[in-house]
Amino acid sequence: MKKKFLFITTILMIGFFSYSYAQDQKFTFGIGINAGTMSFTNIDKAFTFGVDFKGEYRVAESLGVNASVGYLYELADAHLIPIMVGANYYIGESFYAGVKTGATYFINGLTFFTLSPVIGVQLGKNLDLGLQYNYYARGGGGAPLFLRLGINF
Repeated sequence: MKKKFLFITTILMIGFFSYSYAQDQKFTFGIGINAGTMSFTNIDKAFTFGVDFKGEYRVAESLGVNASVGYLYELADAHLIPIMVGANYYIGESFYAGVKTGATYFINGLTFFTLSPVIGVQLGKNLDLGLQYNYYARGGGGAPLFLRLGINF
């Protein structure tokens, strides 16, 4: 059931973003690579890397709303699929700060509410470099801090 939900959610997001992109150039779509750690005490086993797909629509010159879906793999054998929505506030032409919220699905069957503050900089028109911290609402668990390098279309 969860796999069907993830598949349908992903297809709907791609369809929405494709339609929005065709209608208005205020929309950007990006693909990113992520690398970071789930823990600062056991970094060799907690290294995390992955990919994500993100769409953003600029509702104002300094405000964009976004949605993303991704896949993260932790070397300690955790597979995560975060699905989030959020907003970025742009400071000047290239710096931004934002927050995302949503759910993270662990392949082992667990699902957690996720809250994620983000800061970043747009390097030119198509490159995006950000620092993100995903907080999972669960007892005693870690949360990845990672860098994201993205290409925007």
